[in-house]
Amino acid sequence: MTALIRTSAEQAERIIADNHAEWGLPTLSLEQYRAREHRLAQCTFARSGYERWALVPADDKSAPDVLSSCEVYEHPAVLVDAGGAVHDGVCLAIASVYTPAAQRRKGHAAMMLATLAETVFRKHPRAVASTLFSDIGPRYYDRLGWRVHPSVSAVLDLARLPSGVGAAAAAAASAGAVELSIRNPLVLAELLRLDAERTRSDTISSFSGTPLVAVLPTAAVVEWNFERGVFYAEILGRAIPDCCGVHFAGPQGGLVLWFHNFKENELAVLRCRVLSQAAADAALAACAAEAARHGLARVQLWDPCDLILGSASFPVELVERTSSLSSLMVLAGTPSNVLPVWINNEKFGWV
Repeated sequence: MTALIRTSAEQAERIIADNHAEWGLPTLSLEQYRAREHRLAQCTFARSGYERWALVPADDKSAPDVLSSCEVYEHPAVLVDAGGAVHDGVCLAIASVYTPAAQRRKGHAAMMLATLAETVFRKHPRAVASTLFSDIGPRYYDRLGWRVHPSVSAVLDLARLPSGVGAAAAAAASAGAVELSIRNPLVLAELLRLDAERTRSDTISSFSGTPLVAVLPTAAVVEWNFERGVFYAEILGRAIPDCCGVHFAGPQGGLVLWFHNFKENELAVLRCRVLSQAAADAALAACAAEAARHGLARVQLWDPCDLILGSASFPVELVERTSSLSSLMVLAGTPSNVLPVWINNEKFGWV
């Protein structure tokens, strides 16, 4: 018999040691990996709504070695269900699903996730959806109820820029890009509040019978991701970044937010909202300039809009991801077998 529990501090430390080889190596030593996990745990995003769950033997719930484990974070979200009803609440985002080698192929991860969904998520008073991002292909989590969605990215390779990165920086400046500092969270929070209001309104107005789920970014999740980049910059001896994005004022403007993924040598765009082709070109220019400033080889945007894909000045390549496959379970509202539309299926939702 097994039981689902919130992990103790001792169990959490053992889990970190166990999955270090999977997610820490070769860049980080175990000590560095522990330091990264503890540092990210101090961010606002991780201190609000975060829980680590584990499946353990029912007769030994305090055993340091668990059978399987995962983390759960909360994002604000809105669901328009199949009946057209609007549900404001939270999306429960699953991360770091891990089963120790000796416990694999025994069904422990599936049991843990199924129990979590039925006994915790579906009883959560504000849960409208749950997400996870699969690194083990499209089928496993889909069978458990987290339906796989299109997982595409636009990749801008700096080495292939027709006019070079110098021209990209000039283009961003001439477009009136206003840089956003991670050290000014009030400005960032206000921009994202307005972005969330517009996304919610657009989601509700676009309903046509198919369920819609929109996960909404926050300043806290931007800080959490950005801090990850800062940590790697310190470990790798790179310049410490400060700029977390740019915005463009006006009805045809936009917003692009990022973090510096030194581990993967790319600028990872967390959120991109552009309202014109000029804004899309300026956003890509700003991304290219920031990537070049920190010696990163490329820019990656998840779930790019048509304006990003249509840029002639900054041609991107559309690629299907083979990891971090976007998967979604609807938890509230009128049941439906139709695959819901996932609004804002962007990098900020990844955990």
